[in-house]
Amino acid sequence: MKIYPNDKRIHYSLKLKEGKNRSIQLFEHIESINRNYSTPISIIFSWRSEIIKNFADRLQEEKGLKKLSWGDEFDFKVDEGMRILVAMKLASSIEDRLRIEEAFDNLRRLSDEEVSFWVWKILSLKNKALTAFKAMYL
Repeated sequence: MKIYPNDKRIHYSLKLKEGKNRSIQLFEHIESINRNYSTPISIIFSWRSEIIKNFADRLQEEKGLKKLSWGDEFDFKVDEGMRILVAMKLASSIEDRLRIEEAFDNLRRLSDEEVSFWVWKILSLKNKALTAFKAMYL
């Protein structure tokens, strides 16, 4: 059971900013009858942004698409956007780089339904849900 709308009017995008402080920002785009809404959901800075880029690159490779490049913006479907959101929240809550990569390996193995469950938990319970995810999968 999916708990998020799987509609063609919703998609996600990653904006990769190059510069002194590299950052990756995740946006949710909703097309309504009157206008389009773009809402920033999460942002990651420093070395964590490179890890998120690598995670998104692997998602792209699985779909047979080209790798992401700094300074561009890339669109994702709802399923990939949800995985990236969970990855960004995990990356911001874990200090050790190896543990982040281990969490991402586990995240890639989860089904779409499991990812949607964790998105719902993370968006509603925040830190408690991240702690629960770490306890179950790490």
